[in-house]
Amino acid sequence: MSRASRTKLKWSDAPGGYWICFDYNADFIDRFKRLIPYKQRKWDGDRKAWWISKRAADDVQQLADDFFGDYRPFDNVVFNFDPMASAEAYIELQCWPGAPIEVAEAAYEALVKLYARERLDPRALHRAIAQLRGLEPRNKAQRSRPAR
Repeated sequence: MSRASRTKLKWSDAPGGYWICFDYNADFIDRFKRLIPYKQRKWDGDRKAWWISKRAADDVQQLADDFFGDYRPFDNVVFNFDPMASAEAYIELQCWPGAPIEVAEAAYEALVKLYARERLDPRALHRAIAQLRGLEPRNKAQRSRPAR
């Protein structure tokens, strides 16, 4: 495959790391999987993108630079989140906006227990943590049900 026909990575911000996407390239994926430890990467088939940890970002940047040639990662950065909505999610979880996802997860778990004890509706908490995890909350109608 010629250098000109190779595609470059597209980066976007994600909780605890980045989403990267690129056209399928078996050689690049093989090198990527050998370089980045399993716990620092995850394929999301719905997004057609890889999540990588912030710790792995420099290694991926170097790999892409070596593999694709002249590479400028932040020329392609796409911020696909609303910072105010994200801040509201942190506030709902009673965390400082921008806190590590582990802090938000711990706050979520503690608040769900408190809400259960006080018999409060936890749906706002579920929406907030789902947003910070980079997921869209599902409503019951979207869940698949077994055929009868």
